[in-house]
Amino acid sequence: MIGRVTKTLCVALALAVVLVPARAKAWAPNTWYVDNTSGQCSDTGLGSREKPYCSISAALAAHRDSGVTIVVHGGPYRERISIGSNGSASGPIVVRTDGTPVVIDGADDYSQPDAWQQASGDVWLAASVSWTPVVRA
Repeated sequence: MIGRVTKTLCVALALAVVLVPARAKAWAPNTWYVDNTSGQCSDTGLGSREKPYCSISAALAAHRDSGVTIVVHGGPYRERISIGSNGSASGPIVVRTDGTPVVIDGADDYSQPDAWQQASGDVWLAASVSWTPVVRA
């Protein structure tokens, strides 16, 4: 439990440095938007304010060029973020909020009862888990 808390705190601190709060400006070239609370969001969409990406990782995957700005609307984002490009000194890759709080949890959400299936007895498994859980005796 302590390891998970420490890892979560390290990720939160790292993201606090990366996700610099700022007020959203009018749309500019090479500026893309993420808002997982929007009914119009899509991970294959336009990335505009009106039709934003649903995830930060989809925006970063689609826009890896120098000078790109990804503006993230507040809310919880349950995903692993990896910035696979460096940008440049004159054109950094910027990921920032629109001024609203962003939480990147990195953990899957298993709070809904329908996410679980009874395996046997009192053993329940989440069908969406794509990794092998560690079972301790």
